[in-house]
Amino acid sequence: MDLEPLDPQAVDWVQHGRNICQSVEYFIQDNMGDTGPASVFPALTFVRLYFSFRPRLCKREILWVDEMLERLADKGVAIAGSINTLFAKSKVPGQAM
Repeated sequence: MDLEPLDPQAVDWVQHGRNICQSVEYFIQDNMGDTGPASVFPALTFVRLYFSFRPRLCKREILWVDEMLERLADKGVAIAGSINTLFAKSKVPGQAM
């Protein structure tokens, strides 16, 4: 089975990021223990970085991801708070300091 390569121009990457964001609520439920928050952290971090390069299009999403990173930190994913601080201090193109 040969798959056609993805055309980066044809893929709605912002929508994929939003879909990942929608899954976060599931992964941070109390019954997920430590595994849920820890497993969603890498994807959420990538989505936050991706959104930060599209600040006008994804302003609402950036604020939401920042809040979710804080919630992950509160649930014991300590690096999530550090990453959130790093994003707040970084000079990402188009993002206000």
